[in-house]
Amino acid sequence: MKRSILQFLIPSPLLRLRHGVGRLLGRKLPLDEAIDRLLLEARRQIRQVITHHLMTLHLSGEALHLGRDLQESFPQPLREIVNAKLKELLTRIDPTPDSVAESVARDWANFDDRMHFITDFFRCYHGRSALFDAPFSDEQVAELRAGRRPAGPL
Repeated sequence: MKRSILQFLIPSPLLRLRHGVGRLLGRKLPLDEAIDRLLLEARRQIRQVITHHLMTLHLSGEALHLGRDLQESFPQPLREIVNAKLKELLTRIDPTPDSVAESVARDWANFDDRMHFITDFFRCYHGRSALFDAPFSDEQVAELRAGRRPAGPL
């Protein structure tokens, strides 16, 4: 990607050669730094778009968009954490303790974003018995084993 950008920005082969010699001599040119920052920001933006628009978790008829705040609240036993060690851990992981506010994972590739969302998700959904149901019906499993895509929602 960087090479393509450089070829676009420096169309002259002579200037590209001069730029390449500078890099071989260990000189990082301002253009290199600008392109590196551009690519870093582009990657960050792409990860955020993917997280917001594409990452979805389907749970028993409900779709959770990982790029949006959770809409559930914590069940009574987990509404307020009293265990000191767990509270200490949550203080490090969850910037909004005892709340699903800002539970959104803006960038799933970011470990802290991911852990915050997962922590709040487990606190909200841990008691739902439907989560322990088999993900596919017997008919769907038979179709999958036969190498076919089952009909209906998966």
